[in-house]
Amino acid sequence: MTMVLDGDGLVSYGVPNTATLKAATGSSVDFTIPAGVTPRRITLLVSGVSLSSTGQLLVQLGTAGGIVNTGYVSTGGYMYAAGGTGITSSTAGFCLTGGSTSAYTWSGVVTIATLGSNNWVSGGNLGNSASTASVFSSGGQLSNAGGAITTLRITNTSTDTFDAGNFNILYE
Repeated sequence: MTMVLDGDGLVSYGVPNTATLKAATGSSVDFTIPAGVTPRRITLLVSGVSLSSTGQLLVQLGTAGGIVNTGYVSTGGYMYAAGGTGITSSTAGFCLTGGSTSAYTWSGVVTIATLGSNNWVSGGNLGNSASTASVFSSGGQLSNAGGAITTLRITNTSTDTFDAGNFNILYE
């Protein structure tokens, strides 16, 4: 929700734009930001998503020049209910997870916001509903996207394909 101060000093709240729900299929899922919209914050909604093998979920931003797949500083970590932990990092996109098996089914929310001047940060949490219950936490930055954001891509760190679930975004 966007807070706006009007000319009289009163605060009003804007409603974020919602994209169309997309099934998690193929090796990546793209959301296009409508022409003329310059997002300040994009919220990724993940529901029941899984991969065909052990890849990690990754988000990449895109500009008019294409998908940005370098320059990220991102880390994802996990903690299992049984006590195990792990961590992974990426320079190819924002990590959303830190460990995986093909049995994982992720759900949660990730927020990606601009600091201005094409600089972006991300942070979020996903839960796993598989029998090895776990939580995944992530954060990262992209220091120069190279232009206005026009696309958000959800992909993975391997050649896996999505085999269940849905994605959506809110943008404002």
